[in-house]
Amino acid sequence: MLLLIFCSLLTTLDKNVRVLTQRISKYVVMVVSDEGNATGTIIDRNTVVTAGMFPDKLPVTLITYDDNTIEGVVAGVDEFSGIVVIKTTESFNPPAGIKNPITGQLAIVYGNSLGTLGPVGLGIIHKDKDIYKIIVPLNPGNNGSGVFDMNGRLIGIIGGVMSPMSIRELVSLPQDLSLFYSGNVGIVIPYYHIKVIAGIISKKGSIRRAWLGVSLYERNGKVYIRDVVRGSPAEKGGLKKNDIILYIDRKKITSMEDVASYIKSKKRGDRIKIIVKRKMRKIPLNITLGQAAPPLKYRNLHIKGPETGSLKPQGSPPQGGGK
Repeated sequence: MLLLIFCSLLTTLDKNVRVLTQRISKYVVMVVSDEGNATGTIIDRNTVVTAGMFPDKLPVTLITYDDNTIEGVVAGVDEFSGIVVIKTTESFNPPAGIKNPITGQLAIVYGNSLGTLGPVGLGIIHKDKDIYKIIVPLNPGNNGSGVFDMNGRLIGIIGGVMSPMSIRELVSLPQDLSLFYSGNVGIVIPYYHIKVIAGIISKKGSIRRAWLGVSLYERNGKVYIRDVVRGSPAEKGGLKKNDIILYIDRKKITSMEDVASYIKSKKRGDRIKIIVKRKMRKIPLNITLGQAAPPLKYRNLHIKGPETGSLKPQGSPPQGGGK
């Protein structure tokens, strides 16, 4: 009896997935250029987003589910999230989006796997602090694939893959992560974040992020400075190795994430006040934030060149963790 019920549920799920796949296929395109290939997801009437490394003003060709070709151009790139904004004169019918994905909800990934558009797989959305993840079989070309709920609403796009090896200090992530060319744990850039970034790039063409220039570590609930980047705003402002960060602009600091999230909320040229503990003394320091250098990119699923299909090499990390 249970087997019959289970088989019935699988049959229903299969039917629902087939119907859903047809629906969401209209929202996803292949992105083809001289710099590489990826997947693009439609977010408004003339905007497609992907994830990877494409230079500004790069001409691209978008190939739809029904093999129509549309010309577009890269309007801008956010080097931190890896979001690439592509503009076109074509008028799309964009999907509805989800502002707040729910941990545990079922989702389907649709994208370009090795040159073919189609469903990548079903998975469960999981959120670990500020990072959304989904476990699906990912392959080169899946960067930018749309992640949809079972009602066809856009949850976000695939920004890359991760594996449990330590790069925490390099990119300021809240857990040990590492990037590989293929894998099963996908990083999902959420819809609400994509809309904000795409809006800024559409208006200004670039995003200016703040940079402090330190690497950190935690011990017994305290945040220590491991290193200070030479010539950075941190060095110019007087921060030193082994300082304990107590407050930033009256915000009590209890974790590395506190520092990273606060700096991310600022822009280049903003002045902040940091209170540190140094050899039993509390020292206030005024620091002017600089322009952030890009961290490691989630571009491990980006295919270089339509002919060779070879993968792009990973980028170099910034010094000092990029804070």
